[in-house]
Amino acid sequence: MAATVTTSAWALDSEEHEEELKQETPTAPPTSDFPDLMTAAATTTKKNKGQTLSLGEFVKLTF
Repeated sequence: MAATVTTSAWALDSEEHEEELKQETPTAPPTSDFPDLMTAAATTTKKNKGQTLSLGEFVKLTF
């Protein structure tokens, strides 16, 4: 029974602390460092075709 009381007290303390943190930290305005998802999805980037290597060439380069 004592474990239940301790767990309940811990849970209540945790919830109170979480509410305090939410009140202390103001929400930051969105930054324009990154485009929104719609803009990013509409933008296409040209990808260069990679260099073709044989397995032997690849093994030489990795060691």
